[in-house]
Amino acid sequence: MEDPLYLIEDFEKIVDSAVNKRSFPLICAYKGERMPEYLKTILMETHPYILMEGDLITSEQYRPLTDLK
Repeated sequence: MEDPLYLIEDFEKIVDSAVNKRSFPLICAYKGERMPEYLKTILMETHPYILMEGDLITSEQYRPLTDLK
């Protein structure tokens, strides 16, 4: 993946906030082996549940943002 990764981070935070406000189920898919660690961290912070290698786990790094408008 190429820079600017900050755009992905901003997008993921905005989408997470909107999903939480609307109680809208959303599934995102990413190819893990092609992602830099920085992006993996962002995704763990912006997704409450992660499907990894067939296991659904709760992200311990998830931080919901409630102050975005």
